[in-house]
Amino acid sequence: MERARVRIFKFCSRGETLLITLNNREQGKVYLL
Repeated sequence: MERARVRIFKFCSRGETLLITLNNREQGKVYLL
């Protein structure tokens, strides 16, 4: 069983945070904060 992979990308220019979560069952979810 693989753990969920979470990648966080921060953009200082826009001040926005992009959160990408990758799970085995789910292809991928993208959250824009």
